[in-house]
Amino acid sequence: TINRSTPVQVNTLTGITAVAGGAAHSLFLKNDNTVWACGRNWLGQLGDGTTTDRWSPVQVIGLCTVLGITESQQENNFQIFPNPTSGTFTIQSTNQQINKSIITITNVLGEKVYEQKIIEQVTEINLSLQANGIYFVRLRNNEQTVTRKIVINK
Repeated sequence: TINRSTPVQVNTLTGITAVAGGAAHSLFLKNDNTVWACGRNWLGQLGDGTTTDRWSPVQVIGLCTVLGITESQQENNFQIFPNPTSGTFTIQSTNQQINKSIITITNVLGEKVYEQKIIEQVTEINLSLQANGIYFVRLRNNEQTVTRKIVINK
């Protein structure tokens, strides 16, 4: 409950692989793929099913399991940049068969927020109307499906 201008360790969590922050809350991804949150919760942004502020991390409930996400942005001739983004980003491929691909973007709940057939090897996508958060970009063609994550942080 103390405002701080420098980071401090959250001693109740271990195995943290990623951290994200909102206006008055923080989210933590653990190495077991669970998500934890703490802070203000007036709109239910902590994802624990309540609107109670939590000063110690609580587990976010109801998230879908995401498996097989490849983190290398250059693997399989497929890049996303910038990442994190304010909403507009570029997808680039050196794969000549890119024009036979479909791009699908989903939020962490698995809800589709965007889909388009890829025509060019460099495609700009605008998700600036979407909320801040983590999204999954899936590029699929007849031969393979590759998924990347992108973070929108306005």
